[in-house]
Amino acid sequence: MAGDKEPTATTPSPLHPAVTVSNIKNFIPIRLEMDNSVYITWSTLFTIHCKAFDCYDHLLPKKDGTASSSSSDPVWPRVDALVLQWIYSTISPEILGTIINPEASAADAWASLKGVFNNNKHTRAVHLQHTFSNTRLETFPNISAYCTALKALADQLANVGAPVSNDTLVLQLITGLTEQYDGVAMLLQQTEPLPAFFEARSKLLLEESRKAKQAAQAASSSDAALLATKPRPNGSSPPSDVAKPEPRNFTDPRSYDTRNQRGRNRNQGRNRGRQNSGRGRGAPTLPPSLWNVIQNWAQSQYPTWSPLANYNTWPSPPSPFPTGPDRRQPNPSAGILGPRPVAPPSKF
Repeated sequence: MAGDKEPTATTPSPLHPAVTVSNIKNFIPIRLEMDNSVYITWSTLFTIHCKAFDCYDHLLPKKDGTASSSSSDPVWPRVDALVLQWIYSTISPEILGTIINPEASAADAWASLKGVFNNNKHTRAVHLQHTFSNTRLETFPNISAYCTALKALADQLANVGAPVSNDTLVLQLITGLTEQYDGVAMLLQQTEPLPAFFEARSKLLLEESRKAKQAAQAASSSDAALLATKPRPNGSSPPSDVAKPEPRNFTDPRSYDTRNQRGRNRNQGRNRGRQNSGRGRGAPTLPPSLWNVIQNWAQSQYPTWSPLANYNTWPSPPSPFPTGPDRRQPNPSAGILGPRPVAPPSKF
């Protein structure tokens, strides 16, 4: 129809980068709390994030009752609500209950947080300066935690209007070291000019790593020496890392087995066999020392029955030959037919 108006095509507004953020904690992993004093780190990360997603102007204060950006932008309220949601999602419930306001914008919440952590600057500066001057390495588990605490205190002092210079920070780092770091402390304080804080921290970490390796090597050597001197039960094998021969047990006849002794025992056995063959009289003759070894070993192996204990007292077996006069050899003067006749005396 002629009176109908043709519909006008509306151009869709471009998608704002802040809308694409699904989880703010992936970009700001730190949670702002009242007691840990990480406001400087948290605010720095939050500012960088807002600049990266083109919404930093939502943190700026209002001018003449209006926002720093044009309020006629239809996307502005949505982005401002997103920034406010980011703030509320990264602070503790205690701080949230302090600054929350149904009518507040993102800039209002940002200013409230700044006031919470920056009020009473002089009182905070005195407290932080006292804590900074009394920080010592002995109250921390390692060098890394000690350096992190000093750097956090220096940032908090800068936030309350009492900044700490690099030289002051390095000197306090050296002052709080323990005696085991006297060498590297002397090297740092004699450097002219003083090194940067992160350079001094790197040298201390290297020294800590070197001392840890030395302690581990000393502990390993001590354990090896302890294993070498520790008594072991009979029959157990020595540790593989200790090449120490086990002493010979001379009370065990099995250990009484040298080459020369085997040769002497073999010869003695042969001689005794020749001397006692066919007669069966008496007990075998052994050296007293060897006989004592055999007797002790037999008693230890067979405590209830030890036939070798009284071996020397056994009675002699009966002789296989007659014990009377020896008749095996006849009278040489007798023949087969009887005695040889005696010849008569000669007349001549």
